[in-house]
Amino acid sequence: MDRSIYSAGDSSIEAVGAPRGGWPIALRGHDTGARLWLRQGALATSGAGEQGFEHNGVRLGHVLDPRTGWPARGVSRVTVVASDAADADALATAFFVGGPALAERFLTDHDDVLVIFNLDASARPRIMGRACGATVEV
Repeated sequence: MDRSIYSAGDSSIEAVGAPRGGWPIALRGHDTGARLWLRQGALATSGAGEQGFEHNGVRLGHVLDPRTGWPARGVSRVTVVASDAADADALATAFFVGGPALAERFLTDHDDVLVIFNLDASARPRIMGRACGATVEV
């Protein structure tokens, strides 16, 4: 069995097989003690931490909310585990803009997606859904 992990920069990872227990993944910006083990699938993260600017004392990210034309607010970072990298990346961006309410609606019909939110108003991550290729320890 092939056991490989591929990284496409800071925010995307794909695993094909894994050592026993999975590949340990450090979730940058999820400074809450959560640890992710990826056995199979892909992970993508969207956040405002590295790419953004400060305006009038407020941190604004680079991802725009198309409904307002302004940077998305309320979520500091979201990580998604899905079966493939394209889905994980698209969902991470969509959930960063749409927040937990959008993720809840999506997850009612999609049972193999894991979402980890860091909300601006909370120090603890909000973990939603599940992915058979990943485990999260809090």
